[in-house]
Amino acid sequence: MTSIFVIKEDGSGKGYTFLLDSALAYFDSFTLQWPGEQFSARGLHSVGQELRGNEIDTEKDLVLYRLDRQALGALLRPGSLFGWKSPDYPENPAFYRAHRTGFTVTSSPGFPCVACVLDHEFARLLSPRIHLSEEPVSDSFLRKVV
Repeated sequence: MTSIFVIKEDGSGKGYTFLLDSALAYFDSFTLQWPGEQFSARGLHSVGQELRGNEIDTEKDLVLYRLDRQALGALLRPGSLFGWKSPDYPENPAFYRAHRTGFTVTSSPGFPCVACVLDHEFARLLSPRIHLSEEPVSDSFLRKVV
């Protein structure tokens, strides 16, 4: 049994900017999920246009991007942590360090958005400015998320 840190409150404004600045300093890449028709049309979307030069790889409806200062402007567009919802934006941003998942936001129709911080060092960087609740999870759950 291990634990993750969960962000339950939708950060916006300075809190969201702090979170992304911290992610920029800590992680090296991120993915966005472009569901359905959004995947092929991502180059027409304002976020997709801004991130065009940062694309590293694609797989199904996921695009892996390099995380740098240029990407930060696109990541700020939704204005809040839980603003990543289709059809206005791609979904489920996840941040990686050395190809390991460290932070992810998940949204599913009919369910509340959840942000999970898997990297304990990153969680320490966020607190006390961002409220995190530590929750135990099974190793099998962790393998699915990572």
